[in-house]
Amino acid sequence: MEYLLLIIAAGVVFYLYQSLKEYLKNPIEPRSKKEKAEKLEYDLKEDPYYVTPKTQEEQFGATELGVCLAICAKTPNRARMQEGYDVLMDHLLEQYFSNNPLEEKYKDLAKQACGKEDTRGLIALAKEFLTLSYAEYKKRLKFVEFLLLLGYLDGVLDNEEKEYLLDVAANLELDNQDFNALYDAYAEKFAKEIPALPDFESEEAKLLALQTRVRGSNSNFLDVKSRDFLSLAYDCAQICKTPIQESNSSLDNPA
Repeated sequence: MEYLLLIIAAGVVFYLYQSLKEYLKNPIEPRSKKEKAEKLEYDLKEDPYYVTPKTQEEQFGATELGVCLAICAKTPNRARMQEGYDVLMDHLLEQYFSNNPLEEKYKDLAKQACGKEDTRGLIALAKEFLTLSYAEYKKRLKFVEFLLLLGYLDGVLDNEEKEYLLDVAANLELDNQDFNALYDAYAEKFAKEIPALPDFESEEAKLLALQTRVRGSNSNFLDVKSRDFLSLAYDCAQICKTPIQESNSSLDNPA
């Protein structure tokens, strides 16, 4: 019996000795901190609930101002009234950042958004603005009036511009009576052809006239209690349609 126990013990010792030799030949090395960090980073990106952080541009685009500017930038035929559009948008931004100094970090992005075509569709943008201003019906109504002001810069609201306004108003859930009252007031004001002013001497003089009229109007585009923009719209359209004087400096050819 003693011999049997000795044989078994010797076998166990031999097995452990062989296992130790194999381990020493191929040790299991612990992963480095770098490998663990890389694995963790990979796991985060593979996680279906992982959300990529938004850029500052994306953050601004999701704000109320960002959405409003994106809607304005989709104004049809904007190119033919770019001068007046730029003056009005500059004034809007001046008012906004004057009232919201903590938002100054978005100033450059806001200026870019005024002339940049947003990848989001008009309907999607209008619905976003509805969500952001759901309890502020008068703000949405005032915003649509601002869009009317932009649309009538050339004195005419064509079919494409009408569809644009209707799409925005419908998705902002404006009351038909309120929208029709606004729309009809502008249509009546612009029903007759706008008389032109005396020709401007230069592009600079025309631009100055626009800036002076807009800044001197006391129309606060952000204040729902502000008076309507109808007279401002008419005056801006009148300035925009007035031509620049032709240069008289050229000499007639001799007969």
